[in-house]
Amino acid sequence: MSILANLSEGFRSGVRRAGDLSIRYSRIGRIRFEIVAIKKEVEELLIEVGGRVYDMAVRGNDISIRADKELQQKIERIKELETELTELKIRLKQKDECKQKS
Repeated sequence: MSILANLSEGFRSGVRRAGDLSIRYSRIGRIRFEIVAIKKEVEELLIEVGGRVYDMAVRGNDISIRADKELQQKIERIKELETELTELKIRLKQKDECKQKS
């Protein structure tokens, strides 16, 4: 094989590898972005829940979390988001492990 053919094949191989890495890193970036977005939503919901409980306590209302449907909905949403967050962290860990192997 000539030097030119070797260079050409090396270049093609490098471009393919760069493309593969680019795709892998963009997927990892998307997962990290989703994680940050979910954490932000959980934080906002926790602030809302805390504010609602505080308002109920200040007004002297009997604080019954189970009876307050709005609180229950927010708590359920937080649980859903925590599940999503766990799944995303697992996916991210798997992607990172694949990245380290290559």
